[in-house]
Order: sequence, then C-alpha cells, then structure tokens
Amino acid sequence: MNRVTTNHFCFTMRIIGRVLGLLVLVPAFTSTPASASAPNKRPPSYTSIALAPNGGYWVQVDENGSFYTLAVNGAPQYENVAHRGSIIAVPGTSGYWVVTVDGHIYARGGAPNLCGGNPGWLQNCSGYRAYRETITGAAASPNGDGLWAVDNARHVWTAGNVVSYGDVTNDNRTPAGIVATASGGGYYVVMNDGGVFARGDAQFYGSTGGNRPGGHDVTGLTLSFGLTGKQNGYWLVADDGGILTYGDAPFLGSTGGNDGGSFVTSITTQPDQHSYAWVHANGRVEFSSTLPRVIIDGEAQIDVGAWAVKSDESNEGIYRLTEDGTPSQQWELWPTTHDGKTVQIVNVSSGLCADVENGTGPFLIQYPCKGSNDGWNNQRFTITTYNSGCWSEPPCVDFSPVSHPYEHIITGNNSQLWLSGISGGHWKIISLDESGQPQNQAATSATQ
Repeated sequence: MNRVTTNHFCFTMRIIGRVLGLLVLVPAFTSTPASASAPNKRPPSYTSIALAPNGGYWVQVDENGSFYTLAVNGAPQYENVAHRGSIIAVPGTSGYWVVTVDGHIYARGGAPNLCGGNPGWLQNCSGYRAYRETITGAAASPNGDGLWAVDNARHVWTAGNVVSYGDVTNDNRTPAGIVATASGGGYYVVMNDGGVFARGDAQFYGSTGGNRPGGHDVTGLTLSFGLTGKQNGYWLVADDGGILTYGDAPFLGSTGGNDGGSFVTSITTQPDQHSYAWVHANGRVEFSSTLPRVIIDGEAQIDVGAWAVKSDESNEGIYRLTEDGTPSQQWELWPTTHDGKTVQIVNVSSGLCADVENGTGPFLIQYPCKGSNDGWNNQRFTITTYNSGCWSEPPCVDFSPVSHPYEHIITGNNSQLWLSGISGGHWKIISLDESGQPQNQAATSATQ
C-alpha cells in the first residue's frame, strides 16, 4: 500500500520526474467506476463523479445544502437532479443514474428507468427501507442493465438485472462507496476507515487494514487496469486528497492535503484506464498525471535520437536507429514502484514492452507486456541518474533490468540494444508534447 501527501503538480513533468528516479525530482468506456461519498464528514457530502462516454465527466454536487448536476469537459448536459445522491454512468448509453440517499433513482440521457419509473424507487424492486437506511454509494453493471447500491447499515441493494453477491454487515464502519468488477460478477465495497470488501469475482489487493489513513476518512475506490487491459489493482482516495495504491496500480499524483478548502469525496478511472480523477465536495475536479510519452536519446547521437523498434512484431529486437519522429520511436514509461524509479518501457506503436530476451539476454526485444503475477522482472528497468560522466550534457541515465541489476542497456550505431556491465549514463530521456514533438526542456532538467 502506498500513500502520498505531496502537493498538486504540473502533471506532465512531475510524473516524468518520478519515473526517472532523480535525486532532485522533476516536475474506451468499459470500466464501471463507483460513486462514493463522505457520509461521516460534518457536514456530510455525497458529491460524486462519473465518466461520460466521450471522455467528459458528470458531477453530482452536494455542498452545504445545495444539490445539482454538473457536466464537465464536454459531457452532455441533461435535466438537473436537485437531490442529494450518487451519480453513476450507465455503460452502453450516453447517460447516468443518480441514486438519492433515500433510494430514488433518476435516469438521464438514455439511461433506462429502474424500479417503477423516473424516478424509480429501490423500495419497489428490492425492499429497501428508506426510513431506516441511507444510500451512501452506487455502481452500475458493466452492461448497463442494473445497479448495486450500498447503505450506511452495510446492506447491498439491487435494481434491474443484477444479483447480490453479499452484504458487509460483519463490519461496523460506514460504507463510502461500491464499484463493480469489469465482468459484473462481483463488486468492491470500501469503508470509511479504508477497509475493502471483495465480493463475487472481485480480487482483493489489500486495504488499510481498518486504520483510517493519517486520521482521514477514505471516500472512494476505483479500478486500475494494466497494459494487457485486465484489472491490476485499485486506487483509494481519502478526504484530504491522499491516494492509496494497491496491486500494480501506479501512483500518478494527489492533492496530498492541499484540498483548497474543500475535502475530496470521490474518485473515478480516466478513459485510458491507467489513471484517475477525483472530485471535491464543491464539485471541483482534478486529474492525475497520465503516462509520460518520451523518446530516449542514444549515446554518440548529436541530434534528438530515439530508441526505436525494428518492427511491430513480438520477439523482434530493439535498435538504436536514426531519428525519424514516428511512433515506433516513442515510448511510455510505466511506473511499477511507488517511487517511480523502476518502470516498464512500452512502445507507442506496437504496445509491446522492452524485454530481456529469454529472460537471460544479452539482447533486448519487444514482447507482450507482463504483470507482477507473470514474471515481469525482465521487463522492469531501474533508472539511475548521473550528473557527471555523461556522453552528453548532464544529467543522463542508465537502465538496469531488475532481473540483471548489475548490468546496463547499451548499444552502438544501428545496433540492437544489449546488456553490459559498463555504466556511465548512456541515455537522455526527452519528453514529448501533446503533438508528439520533443519539448525544448529535457525531462531530466525540469524542476519540481
């Protein structure tokens, strides 16, 4: 488990600094993320965020007695829902449900009506008792035909064509949210103390063990997906904006206590499924970094060089070739440790990972990316930074595979990359802008 409480950052440069591991740091709509809430705050807030299919977001705001729906970053705007509740996007539609704290279900934008109309009522379809419980979170099924809702008494209720996989009544904390698995065969319930319950086919990756992180309530959970498209963990968010990572979910930033006067109430997975966004009680949305796109300049090359693939086929060698600006010479650095010092290096064109051939080398090839359960250490590279002895103006870096920690990646002109005990800063990592052009400022020279 990892918790970070650093200040908010310039997203593009800060994460590059993390994956470089510097001594001085530098700055498909398939998932069904949960709504979440902060029911134990005073005053309580149920502000939640949902991902729209075009990449925008919907926010159901609950602040100081005001309740309204926001459309953010291009999400379609529908009739306002002026009630306290949890907003959840409905897969397969361009709409959402708002499940109110008393169990009513408002459908917007093509979302199907549930439990007897619009609004429907959970009491009509699953026996929910509004006079006894308060809904604290809800999650849509992956095919959009129903939802699960959790209440403050730790019961899980169903609406539409879904089944229950169990309550969490064996706990004594307040549920902060619920999220469905990608298959719809299970769900997670996260409690305000950071406890996580996995039901059905949900895989448990860890939790705070019932200890409120830093004395703060946990207010949401959302799923992380790996390079193969499979779930590889999840993120938890606390009310101060701290992010906790479990499984192989990468840390990509947080507010870390700098809440701007409004606590954090919910988190969702971004469209790339590898990063996340969170929302404050006042409706303000913030975004984590995404994976940085870089080129890797090779020694003896005086222009902006690149670390390039020979072809898009698995098992082909990786070469140092003349720079041509194509995606085959662009890479994403995927952090595999919390401090960002060890990464997987993923080719933008092929989607394959740099890999030590047959696990023993000495050559490097591109190969389908692996996860921690697949024996991935021959695809993980620790980055060491040098401020002297570089082939070019410092700083520069070396890459050492975790499976061969005392060897470094080197190459000659137009030669395949291979491993050697020679060290001394053979590479420079240069970040790319949104158009894929090298930025004037190298990643290793940015400031925090």
